[in-house]
Amino acid sequence: MPERQQLPSLIKITAAFVLVILTTVLIATNQGIAQDTPSAINNSDQLEAKESLPADLMAALSLAHGNYETLISMQDLLEDLQAVDIVLIGEAHYDRQDMQTAFEIIRLLAQRRRIALAVERFPLSLQPDLDALYNLKNEVLRSEGMKTVLQSGDYQTIWGINQSGQSVFADPNELVYPVNSPSADVYEEMMLWAACERIPIIGMDLPFSERESGLGENIPYRNGIWKDQIVNFLAKHQSADYLVVAIGGIDHLNNTPDSVQDKLNDNPSALQFLSIGQRDANFPSKKSQHVEDLAMTYQVDNLILRDPQYAVVKQDDSAIFPTPPDYWIAVHSIDGRDKFTGCSLN
Repeated sequence: MPERQQLPSLIKITAAFVLVILTTVLIATNQGIAQDTPSAINNSDQLEAKESLPADLMAALSLAHGNYETLISMQDLLEDLQAVDIVLIGEAHYDRQDMQTAFEIIRLLAQRRRIALAVERFPLSLQPDLDALYNLKNEVLRSEGMKTVLQSGDYQTIWGINQSGQSVFADPNELVYPVNSPSADVYEEMMLWAACERIPIIGMDLPFSERESGLGENIPYRNGIWKDQIVNFLAKHQSADYLVVAIGGIDHLNNTPDSVQDKLNDNPSALQFLSIGQRDANFPSKKSQHVEDLAMTYQVDNLILRDPQYAVVKQDDSAIFPTPPDYWIAVHSIDGRDKFTGCSLN
């Protein structure tokens, strides 16, 4: 009798155990199905990108840039950029890699959209010559015409590299004219590529005579000119559906008050735009340099932050860009293809 009384109890225990197993399997299956949805895959990818980085590199990124939405790939960045009307790429004039990265992004965007280039290093006074280049049907003539533009005094006086009295910045914080920028050769290769590919070029800056009068140091005034040049071009060529990519000093192209982006926010035409900041190794920032050093140690080639809280933190913990651009390229390896070899350069 005691053995018979124990049998129902054993059956109940076994049934309960099987029920727990089945419930666990069903929950796991449902979670697996949920991960197949697009939102779940995206979230998983974002988490994976962060979790795959070493903890000390993640900590260094947070110290240099504060909170940020996520880390993204160059492919993700390009997909975001091609969907807007205006892309603003900030660069440090004395940082050659900044211009190399800008050139790379432009070439990749040109494969996806019809683009125009708006550049700080050509003043308004050169616009008739730039328009004349675009109207030439022959790519050889356009390339030769661009070489002439690059030898003009309006360009050479501030940005040129061919005058004997020019030298590399001794101190990036004490700029003088004329400026021999270490990034000038990459910029000129990019302009030759653009002319050959018949890409419209928009000069944004003031002529040297106006810079010399004091307006060159009036950043809000200059940013207003830049904004007008971009908006007027898009209004004039509305049917062509251009993506305008603007390249200039990062002090102009961020989210601070009176920046180009800030002035675009006040524009009634409701254009869509995004801004990009780059690296920061040349700024007085030990924390940013630490990010690059760790990235090199761990062989991480690409660190692009979306919506950083701030950027370029100095030794005293103050941020040079407390309201930074929409994206910050903290680390990016350059493939070296920045030399113009003809219209086949893509």
